[in-house]
Amino acid sequence: MPLCIVCNNKSTKQIFNCCKVRLHTKCVSSYLDKFSMRKCPTCNKKTKYYKTRFNDKENIFVQKVKCFLGKLNNISMSDTDARKLIIVDMFEYISKNTYFFSKNENIKQVVKKKLTEFYIVDEWAEANTIYHRLFKRYIKV
Repeated sequence: MPLCIVCNNKSTKQIFNCCKVRLHTKCVSSYLDKFSMRKCPTCNKKTKYYKTRFNDKENIFVQKVKCFLGKLNNISMSDTDARKLIIVDMFEYISKNTYFFSKNENIKQVVKKKLTEFYIVDEWAEANTIYHRLFKRYIKV
């Protein structure tokens, strides 16, 4: 049986059909981050099918949003440009994954609380109508 390419243990689930790369379910998220989701590391081809469990995709979404929120926590309040860039990236990511965002109420509440803490609605989102609309649409202020 082939080894899992992330942890080098015997694999139980085949994720990619290209070159028969095998991964454990717990190793999927680290593999996806490392190889940008659809490329096989052995032949560098894009795979035709992407097979993973729905919960894995949802967990990856939650981890990514928590990563954005963690970056916001680490930036000082005076560094508004850096905060704006992170918020723009987070909105772009949320707009690409609206299904998972609308389904997960806990993440909605955390994002809404964090963005209102940074006064994004008053200071910045009003001036940038695209992101203000995104804020209103996905956060429902």
